[in-house]
Amino acid sequence: MGYYIFSYAIDLKNITKAFGRKDSKLFENIISSPDFIHYQENSFNDSVSVKEALHHIVFGEKYIEKDAHMYQYALITLCAYLGMELPYKHEIKLGYETDLINGFLETDFGIITCLEEDLLSTPPQLGLPEVADWPQCGIIEQPELQNLSTMYSLANITEQQITGLWEGTNDEDEDRACAYEGIKGVKDNIDFCIANNLSLISFCH
Repeated sequence: MGYYIFSYAIDLKNITKAFGRKDSKLFENIISSPDFIHYQENSFNDSVSVKEALHHIVFGEKYIEKDAHMYQYALITLCAYLGMELPYKHEIKLGYETDLINGFLETDFGIITCLEEDLLSTPPQLGLPEVADWPQCGIIEQPELQNLSTMYSLANITEQQITGLWEGTNDEDEDRACAYEGIKGVKDNIDFCIANNLSLISFCH
């Protein structure tokens, strides 16, 4: 199983406007979406449901502090509904794919960074209860997206390179292919957000 990082392109103003909006149509549309149905089916029995948490958010109702994690799941469904689809939709496995990406960024391109910190270190300020552990959430806005794009541009990776590595015959080729695919994908997502004047919000659970 493990933990996975995934992202959405959002207009933060639109997300913020949804809080306390008391918009029944928006609420009904979200709870009919595939992402919401997935999370609702996996709700915990000893806490508010994702549906209840989303209702609290959209209708400006009091949050249940002990169930902070459920509001993060509700936020995921809100971002999935209001956000734009990113070019790279793969969920990056924390502690395996992130380690490969960080390692090959340094050895092959001289870039010293930590992908999971790049994506998750700055939580959005939305007034939700603070989560003790999972899910984690981070947002990257302009101009930090520009800074990250400049850094990741040092890793000039093509689809042909990735294909060639996947066709390699040893484990290192496969590891490098996995890392290169992730590096290029994250860079493509960053550039997509820059081109569309959006923020990149990421979650991990």
